[in-house]
Amino acid sequence: MDNKYTPATIGNMRFRIPLYQRLFEWDKEQIEQLLRDLKSAKEQSKEQYYIGMFTTKQENDILDLVDGQQRFTVLMLLGIVFEWKDFLLVDNKPRLSFFARIKDEEYLTSKINNKDFGYSNKKMENGIRVIEQFLDKESSETSDFNKYDFAEYIYEHLAFFVSELPPQYDMVDLNKYFESMNATGKGLESHEILEVRLLKELDASFNKDNYTRIWNCVSQMDKQLVRQRTHRNESVDSYNDRFLKAICAAKVRSDIFGERGKCLINDLYKEESSIPKDEKCFKSIKEIQETSQKPTQQMRSEGDRSFMNFSEFLLQVLFLTLSKEQRKQVTVTDFFDVHKLLTTFEMYEKIINIPTFFDNLLIYRLLFDYFIIRIKNDDGTYLLKNIKDNDIEQKERLMQYQSMLYVSSSSLSYHKWLSPLLITLYENHNLCSNELLSRLKDNDNERHKLDLLKKNSNEEYYLDELDVIFNKLSYKNCDRYWFWRLDYYLWENRNEHFLDQKQRNIAEKYIFRRNRSIEHVAPQNPKHDAADSLKWDVDNPQDIAIRDCFGNLCMVSGGQNSSLSNESFKVKRAYVESFIDGDKTGSIESLKLLKVLQYKHWDKEKSIREHGEAMLKILRDSFSPNPTNS
Repeated sequence: MDNKYTPATIGNMRFRIPLYQRLFEWDKEQIEQLLRDLKSAKEQSKEQYYIGMFTTKQENDILDLVDGQQRFTVLMLLGIVFEWKDFLLVDNKPRLSFFARIKDEEYLTSKINNKDFGYSNKKMENGIRVIEQFLDKESSETSDFNKYDFAEYIYEHLAFFVSELPPQYDMVDLNKYFESMNATGKGLESHEILEVRLLKELDASFNKDNYTRIWNCVSQMDKQLVRQRTHRNESVDSYNDRFLKAICAAKVRSDIFGERGKCLINDLYKEESSIPKDEKCFKSIKEIQETSQKPTQQMRSEGDRSFMNFSEFLLQVLFLTLSKEQRKQVTVTDFFDVHKLLTTFEMYEKIINIPTFFDNLLIYRLLFDYFIIRIKNDDGTYLLKNIKDNDIEQKERLMQYQSMLYVSSSSLSYHKWLSPLLITLYENHNLCSNELLSRLKDNDNERHKLDLLKKNSNEEYYLDELDVIFNKLSYKNCDRYWFWRLDYYLWENRNEHFLDQKQRNIAEKYIFRRNRSIEHVAPQNPKHDAADSLKWDVDNPQDIAIRDCFGNLCMVSGGQNSSLSNESFKVKRAYVESFIDGDKTGSIESLKLLKVLQYKHWDKEKSIREHGEAMLKILRDSFSPNPTNS
């Protein structure tokens, strides 16, 4: 049975970190995030702030932490800083001990007793320092912050669950549990708490087992709900048909939970007899065969994954379950913050219909799996492997446009493009790639057109003054979205923009990546020995405006930015040419930069302005319906 505790109510339980657990690894970012969330919870007078679940195994009079040792160690560090002696010690012994790590245990004991000790656990020492610095900073910068009140709030209101595994679990069982629990690399404790809470809201007329099945299979975001059954020689066409039937059945609860549903979704009704032997067999380290074969890239990483984790997806579905008017009232930065998952659901679970939420969880997950891009594990490229469409070109365009939207958004802004698309698909999941792409573009255009366009008295859109747009898209003002959008339309119309066959081949293979920074083509601060670099007069506003305008900007990775940032146009041109000629491996990081290559010389008077205006024209023409010129 799971029980909820706080540092004030934990009683005499003592915990131990087993040898198979990794050392304490939390750094400044993770600790500060927890402290910021606790501070926010206190300011909102939240009755509880949940830190998650500690999974344990009873060993005599002590509980081995099978999961949660990072968070429990932070609790101990908070106790040391705040001097919670009643929490830190049980019968004069530290509440937390370490199996076969004597020095770490003695170090923690010395910190509890405020005594010097020759050995220092650097990670724990840094954790204590981060907590102290956070308190000092808040005390000096926030007039109403009182660290003693803060400490009392945490002591009384920071809540966690303690779950004990069955006593018959042996080491093999623990290894299996530990392995499966960490397979995704994501902590699921908040999800588990939320699942229990939502299931409790269902009345007796609902079959909770069915909704538990939905939650369990949907939570595995990196595994598609409907997978091709190759062990049954299922054809691709049969697989796609089954996927579409599953979407239809999910909209009718009796269908998906009836006999029909059992043969549609792989894991909703998982039967041992239907699982291939190599999928259900657990292999211990001893059972793994030795091999002298050198690992290949495919051996190291196979398959594909979702670009969203389960917490992000839960919040997306909650958002979609709200009414249109309710969605308008959402404060995005709070609502889609995965660290506030439980808090957000507390606010809305009394408003929404819980069974409808569970139904939506399954339906939207099926739509997400079928129509939304996935990321290949081996090389980080994208794929739309399920959509059945004979128009390969349109399917590729849909994949690229989704990729562009993905890299130019985050967990706080996915809803701007993903939610309208999922709503459209919920209403009609028989749309082809061309229709879906059109819907995506229309929504994207609607959100961004006022950034570049203006309305006249007849409600017609027209291009804003060039100088105004140049200022909007200058170095200090330009959102990276515009570079990614431009690259998409350069890619979509590559036959028009890249007449050279080699350049067109490079453009064809373009991949959208997130790790990009805005860089000057002609550098801000050219190398002193670069005689061919443009020189800028920092006292001349017009000169600086040309330097920082859209025409003189491109987007590259951080690595290229650091290696090429002060290099001249000539050097950068040679660098791009080396990709085209096959002298360098990898891929071009900016199609705008590939367009720049078409200029033999880069000057203030002509090239920069001419290139900038040409790129702005592409952006203008990308809006639909086509605006009239001013």
